[in-house]
Amino acid sequence: MPRRLPAERKSRAKSQVRRGPNRTDVLPSTSGSSTSPRAEPTVAPSTSQPTQHGPMRPERKCRQLQTPGNMPPPAAVPTDKSKRKRDYSNVVTAQETSTSENIGEVDPSVLKRTCAEPHATKKLRKTNKPPNDQASFNLKYTMGDLLGKGGCGCVFEGTRHSDGLQVAIKIIPKENAGCYIAVPDTGEYLPLEVALMTIVSRPPECPNILKLVEWFALPTAFILILERPMPCMDLYNYCETLGGQLTESQGKHIIRQVVHAVKHCRDRSVLHRDIKQDNFLVNTDDVMVKLIDFGCGDLLKEGRYDSFAGTEEFSPPEWWLHKSYQGRPATIWSLGVLLYVLLCGELPFVDDGEIVSKRLRCRRGLSSECRNLIHWCLRKDPSKRPVLEEILQHKWLSAD
Repeated sequence: MPRRLPAERKSRAKSQVRRGPNRTDVLPSTSGSSTSPRAEPTVAPSTSQPTQHGPMRPERKCRQLQTPGNMPPPAAVPTDKSKRKRDYSNVVTAQETSTSENIGEVDPSVLKRTCAEPHATKKLRKTNKPPNDQASFNLKYTMGDLLGKGGCGCVFEGTRHSDGLQVAIKIIPKENAGCYIAVPDTGEYLPLEVALMTIVSRPPECPNILKLVEWFALPTAFILILERPMPCMDLYNYCETLGGQLTESQGKHIIRQVVHAVKHCRDRSVLHRDIKQDNFLVNTDDVMVKLIDFGCGDLLKEGRYDSFAGTEEFSPPEWWLHKSYQGRPATIWSLGVLLYVLLCGELPFVDDGEIVSKRLRCRRGLSSECRNLIHWCLRKDPSKRPVLEEILQHKWLSAD
């Protein structure tokens, strides 16, 4: 399990570090309803009948760091899994929260965002093409049990009437949806997460990215209809069922798919900005990996970003040194951190001091080719990190 900082450092950080949205994503579940904290998987993925999980759950907190002055070390995440950065204290049943007839009445106070999105200073504009409304949603879908909720929205099980397709229904109050951004090529203004998912879901699609089926605009909320792979669990839980870390062979199979997902985003000029275990689903039948949750994302640009949205333990050293970073090399850094966590079972760096200056050490037993790729991705100098094509062509990853 990844190493975390002491809990008292987390409370000190809150007073100076502005937090980004607590987004709702995948909630693995061992029952039809997931109104209690996430359950431990009871069956390893390799068994013939793996536990079937719903695909959505409350997500770990994603921080947006601003540039002023002295900043505290990143918040602690205890080793105790029950204390990871998720909030289940207010989880209620689907019947208590909403129904398909009154989704527009979701209580925004329960889902209040802790800070503005990176684009919050931009002027909000309505979409050029009005999306479907609440009546259309009620005709098309039936909403089931609550799968999870976070600071940005709630996620429910769902069924499409026309063909019985099982989907995930994500409800985001409009006050938490952030800004609208213009979709390249069309010039259409859409809510941030809707826009980014629309871009990456266009044909030809990537099988390693969760698909946005469609979306609706209600008087007080947006509804995202998402693909729902079954059976599945998030990558964190998947590693837990295998003892907390993967073998090199297992790691290769996972990281190849991760890189393909990130490359698809890059080719569509989308920057995810929160690459970590929690934001990948693993189908436990065929070990197919899918990238989820674009709530911290942005459009990819050639220039520098002067705010960080994501998870601090995955932030690159240039952010802490210069309070700015470029999207491509920062993504490579986060991939290196993820690869290290998958194969070593812990975080390589736990605070800004270690990120900037600690010498990287891999666990014993890793092959020299594997260590070489990890060290290459985690070079302190962003100009010396590989690009995605070089990672895919690396001797370790390209070998069978």
